[in-house]
Amino acid sequence: MLFVIVIIPEAPSWVNVNAVNTTALEATWSASNDTDYYQLTCNLLAVNVSADETTYLIVGLEPGTNYTVSVAACTSTCSKNTESTNNTGLLV
Repeated sequence: MLFVIVIIPEAPSWVNVNAVNTTALEATWSASNDTDYYQLTCNLLAVNVSADETTYLIVGLEPGTNYTVSVAACTSTCSKNTESTNNTGLLV
């Protein structure tokens, strides 16, 4: 019998989003232990970010649009997403 132990990292405790300009948002989040990478989701965009990073610049967005950003900590399995604490980024 073979047993596989999967360690799910703890989700970031917070995620914050700020508009950089009319087409870009900067997402920052708290670091998580035992993480291989983070999975950042912004509406339909999903990107993997190095475990060494806790900031990501999201570019090419549409002005006047609400964006919801969430981040999960991942190894072979991802934690639950932590949604941005300031709700959404609105590009004006």
